[in-house]
Amino acid sequence: MKWPLKLCAVFVAGVAGLATPPAQAQVAGKYLAPRDQVVAIRAGRLFDARSGAMLTNQVVLVRGDRITDVGPGLAIPSGALVIDLSNATVMPGMIDAHVHINTGGVSEAQRTLIALANAQIDLAAGFTTVLDMDSRGGYNTVDIRDQINSGRVQGPRMQVVGQSLNPRATNYYPDIRPGRFQEGSIEDKDVNGPARARRRARGQAARRRLGKDLHHAGFRRHHAHVDTRREADQFAFDDVRRSAGDRG
Repeated sequence: MKWPLKLCAVFVAGVAGLATPPAQAQVAGKYLAPRDQVVAIRAGRLFDARSGAMLTNQVVLVRGDRITDVGPGLAIPSGALVIDLSNATVMPGMIDAHVHINTGGVSEAQRTLIALANAQIDLAAGFTTVLDMDSRGGYNTVDIRDQINSGRVQGPRMQVVGQSLNPRATNYYPDIRPGRFQEGSIEDKDVNGPARARRRARGQAARRRLGKDLHHAGFRRHHAHVDTRREADQFAFDDVRRSAGDRG
């Protein structure tokens, strides 16, 4: 099953890469498909995620960056680029709803380069959308998401949390090394109760220039490996619900 996943990711990246010649490095829109670009994929086998069925001899039409039609025997528009995958299996891009693309680096530049590489690894593995649920310091996930959206770099669609909002004494990833890019009480896990969580959410919104997609607040039993001592310090679900009432 590994090769169909890779095939899916290669197809997604390849269609976007058709937009402009490789000489135009670091130009906004380089990896965005033109709106008038039409691509037709002949799929020998196509996995239908809704029905769970494996369909045969399908045609997938892509206009710009959107799949507009799928079915057997579809008419291929004149001038469309045809990709023949008659001997391959095609599947929709997958979604990973909990990732952390920041995994290391001793400087801000190293952290960002490693994080971008991790996002691109996800894309190459067939994950066309990911949700980053904690930057573990700083807001480079917001910048990476924005650069992917602008077409300046390749990567999956990203929904990002930035820094998580967790109560005191619940940092599961203790890190006392310098250069962690902490943001005061947010990253120090000193968010206790709905009122403080609302204030921190508004503060994050201001710092990220309203660029973050969602908040991530740790609550009871959210992490399977939480021990009983730390579980007492977690938000209750009602706390999280009340905190979400004002996102700034």
